[in-house]
Amino acid sequence: YALIIFMIGLSASVNIYSEYNLQTTRRAFYQQEIDASAYIQSRTQPEEPIYVFGYRPSIFILSDRDPPANAPVLGNFNIQVKGPYENITIKILQEQQIRYIVHETMTKPEDAPVLFDYIQKNYEAETTIGRFVIYRLK
Repeated sequence: YALIIFMIGLSASVNIYSEYNLQTTRRAFYQQEIDASAYIQSRTQPEEPIYVFGYRPSIFILSDRDPPANAPVLGNFNIQVKGPYENITIKILQEQQIRYIVHETMTKPEDAPVLFDYIQKNYEAETTIGRFVIYRLK
């Protein structure tokens, strides 16, 4: 019986710890999006588009800012941005003079290396909020 009571106690404590940890992590994860969006909103005009390097459409919604017109969707870099679409995106960033880029660092530079290189050369990292690096046009 002691073994059964021990196993039940162990299971209960692991479940309680896991639920607490999951709730804390989830809250922090989404708070970073809220904070990055608020930062962008405070530094841009309402009609000013921003670019998000990575798949995080919530940044557009939370910041109340639109993506650049005609920019390729960033749902999956390997299909929609990598390769020829990187140059199309760069041209759009240049033509529309996009001042702010939000990089969700879960998206790796090698997912769109030409585009990431362009960002590194033409934008300056202004701040980092959790997993987001916010770049400003030099």
